[in-house]
Formats: sequence, C-alpha cells, structure tokens
Amino acid sequence: MIRNLLTTCFLLLFVAILWAQTPRKALVEHFTQASCPPCAYYNPLIKPVLDRNDNKLCRISYQVSWPGFDPMNKDNPGEVQTRVSYYGVTGVPDSYLNAVSSGPPTTTITDEAIRNATLIPAPFSIALENTLLGDYRSMEVRVTVARTGDFTGTPNLRVAVLERIIEWSTPPGSNGETEFHHVFKKFLPNATGTKLSELASNGDSKTFVFVFPFDKLYDFRNLETVAFIQDDATHQVHQAENAYLNIAQSPGPDVALMQLSAAGT
Repeated sequence: MIRNLLTTCFLLLFVAILWAQTPRKALVEHFTQASCPPCAYYNPLIKPVLDRNDNKLCRISYQVSWPGFDPMNKDNPGEVQTRVSYYGVTGVPDSYLNAVSSGPPTTTITDEAIRNATLIPAPFSIALENTLLGDYRSMEVRVTVARTGDFTGTPNLRVAVLERIIEWSTPPGSNGETEFHHVFKKFLPNATGTKLSELASNGDSKTFVFVFPFDKLYDFRNLETVAFIQDDATHQVHQAENAYLNIAQSPGPDVALMQLSAAGT
C-alpha cells in the first residue's frame, strides 16, 4: 500500500513537472534552390507533411547558391552560406528537423518525426510580435524569452525574417518551380544571434526588440519571423516560435497605400 502510494505520488510529481514546462515547437530548416532538379521533386512531397503539422513547427527555407541561378539567394547570400556552413550542407535539397538530418527530406520530414520532436517539454518559452512601423518601410520585431526549465550548454537566440510565400509568373531558375515557401531574408541582428546568459534561473525573462528595414522584398504583406533558441556547441534546438506581420493591427493607411509606400524595396 505504501509503495503504491509512493509510486502514485512520484508519477503525479513527474507529470506536474512536465506540465510546468513549455510545449516544444519543432524547427525545420530546409536548404533548396530554384535551379535544382531534385528540389523540384522533393519539395512537393514534404509540403503536405509540413502543412498538416503547421501548428507543431516553424519553417525556414534557405535558397542556396548552387547548382544554378537563384535570384532569392542573391538577396542575402552571406547569411544563407553561414547556415550552410553551420550544418555542413553539401547538397540540396537537405532538411534539418531540430538540427538533425536523417537523409533525404522525405526521411527527415515525417509525421512521426515531427511528433517525436515536440514530445519533450522545452526549457524556454518564446513570445513573438511583429509590428509595421509608422514609416511603412520597416517592421519592429519584439521577442520575449522566458526560462521555464533546466538545460545544459549556452543558449543562443536567433531571429529570422522570412517571406512566407514568393510566387513567380515564370520559373526564376531552371527546375520549373514558381512557388517558394517560408523563404529566408535576414537574421536579426545577424546570423550569430544573441546570447541568453541573463536567464540564470527558472522564471527569468527578457524582451529583445529588433527593427527590420524593408529590403529586397517581393511582398511585405507576406513577412514572417521565426525565433529559435539553439546551443551552438551541440546544435540542439531548445525552442522555436513564429509570427506573421499583422497588417490589420498596424497603424496608418490601407494596404494599397502601404504597398505603394513600400515600392522599390
């Protein structure tokens, strides 16, 4: 009787600890290219898996510089190459789920793999808000990180600006693709990220504010941000979150005028 009572108490305590921590969102980093024939084959295969698990993950697509021409890579080749080097990517397409590639994208990106990546509670929570600024040519990104559990290593916050969809009337490269999703544009403040050494104890939190001046955008209404916390020594991803630019809550004139104001970016 006592042993059963102790066992029950332990299980209740364990469950309470798990629930006290934060649900984990997975991070998918996908390396692709507009002139890569295998990318045109694999991208439509993994998209339905990603779409039906949208509430469980955040996505970033890096348009790399090879094997052919890709105008989206030309928008920011340096920071894309930083992530290529970070993971040691040597061929595309290549997908990383919480910093792990299991082979072809269809092997890495599965319903089961995504579910398993989100099962372990996260030691951090992330709140993310994007606001169109009054000049209509820039966006404020406000990121609040709170420590909710124990972890090892040195956490690093990265904030990526994306366009959640870029559509072309004709293929921009040679593989026939005309639609690209969650395309990386810029890291804030840079690809190195921001150390989170101030969050020394559970319950500690800090807010970071960045400004993204519109540059080389195809449609600013499709802006999205992804914030993720990663240990650079192990590449372990502790948490991720994403948010869209909410035009409806932004101050100022209607969308048509804002689009005109952003012309030339």
